[in-house]
Amino acid sequence: MDRFKKHFFCLILLLAFSTSPANALFQLDIETAIQLFESGDLLSAKSIFEMFHETSPEDHRAAFYLGRINYNECQMNEAVSWFKKAAKGEKSNSAYHLWLGRAYARKGIKASFIKKPFYAGKARKNLLKAVELDPTNTIAHHDLIQYYMLVPGILGGGKKKAVNHAMQLNAQNPWEGFKAFGQIHLLEKEYEAAAMVYQEAIIKYPTEIQFYLALVNAYLKAGEYQRALAVCEDIARAIPEKKIDALYIEGTIFLEMEDYQQAFLTFEEVIFKHFDYLEAYAGIGKAALALEQQIDYAIACLNHYVKFYPAVCHPDLAAAHYNLGKLYKMQGDPLTAIQEFDNALELNPRFKAAEREIKNLE
Repeated sequence: MDRFKKHFFCLILLLAFSTSPANALFQLDIETAIQLFESGDLLSAKSIFEMFHETSPEDHRAAFYLGRINYNECQMNEAVSWFKKAAKGEKSNSAYHLWLGRAYARKGIKASFIKKPFYAGKARKNLLKAVELDPTNTIAHHDLIQYYMLVPGILGGGKKKAVNHAMQLNAQNPWEGFKAFGQIHLLEKEYEAAAMVYQEAIIKYPTEIQFYLALVNAYLKAGEYQRALAVCEDIARAIPEKKIDALYIEGTIFLEMEDYQQAFLTFEEVIFKHFDYLEAYAGIGKAALALEQQIDYAIACLNHYVKFYPAVCHPDLAAAHYNLGKLYKMQGDPLTAIQEFDNALELNPRFKAAEREIKNLE
């Protein structure tokens, strides 16, 4: 069912049950909207959440999910507004403070130098509140670790604070502890130390792909390409159902190695075996752009990727539009190229390369 049909269906569903008792209507609609949100149909979910917030503002889930939708669409002012409503209405909800902190952090990234401390303080305050309300909120702990590692001491940052949260996570759950300490080493550019953490995690959790992926990332950052490729073979052996993911990761490693021909062939193999593996379409576009070959095919792949990619505000989507612009420019279509560079800038206003391409074409 396409998005319009889903949207229309949900509106009809809402009207059909409008004569039911209020509580029954509430339960049906809020649960339906949440399911639509989780499935990626944000348009339909947003309509229902908005209608429900109008009729039942005392239930703060609608405000929270409207915040999530605006966050996903990079509308941070609106996201902050909705998250504030949810957190104010349900002060004891850890998740609401977590996402309010995340929205403030995102606003801080794009804020002026003068305003950055203000948003950083708001982000830290809400992330700490999330942990205070629920010490087992592992996502809030990980966000705080990243905050402490990236923010200068004058704004409350510091490695000791990050390590403290990592130790708390490790005491609660060693699985989370491995993630936390690996994250700290990566942010410190201690890649071999991070690799050792992930190797230890793989021994303890041999079928957990997340640690294999983290190990690949550590090797890539260290420039250890052959070791990264060997991890892909380990994934295929240890977790057979993830063979297609291992193959895709091989393609990304070949991109890092600038072996674009092998990357192109690997991504094609992924699509041949799993035609709806969207990331492989983006990989083909990137490899073909570097090779300056099969431009029409690459454009078709990237257009497929941007059409179906569910995360409206994901940085990979901005990069895909940028690559499309480069391909259209290569094809001799400057007007469409400018449109794609504009799309990239709309998703990422600080995309300097896209700005330069537009200036060169105008």
